[in-house]
Amino acid sequence: MEIIRRNTDYALRSLVRLAQAPPGKPVPVSYLAEAEGIPLNFLQKIFRKFAEAGIVFSQRGAQGGYLLAKEPEDISILDIVEVMQGRPAINQCYDQEQECERAEVCALKDAWRPLQESITSALAALKLADLIRKA
Repeated sequence: MEIIRRNTDYALRSLVRLAQAPPGKPVPVSYLAEAEGIPLNFLQKIFRKFAEAGIVFSQRGAQGGYLLAKEPEDISILDIVEVMQGRPAINQCYDQEQECERAEVCALKDAWRPLQESITSALAALKLADLIRKA
């Protein structure tokens, strides 16, 4: 079972690389793809999602590329995971917007709750800046 999928791993690695670039200098996605060994068209799709989510913005033109739209301290790993995979859920009970019809009689939901809360809060507490410091 993968908690962090391959596309999310690619996304995290490329955002760390982007964050390490000189401030204010757009980075071409082709550079990020080559530097991280990620297929270019796959990474382009990832960065379109990030742009839609407000994590990065693109600058067009000959000197174009991507820049972080926020400071690395303001981007949680939970933000990135949610863009790439949706809301993390230990069980499908926690992957639903509406309460399950069995919620009141289900012994498992309460058993999983602490683990679900731990995963969510750990991902929210870990910031892109923390990964940059370890790179």
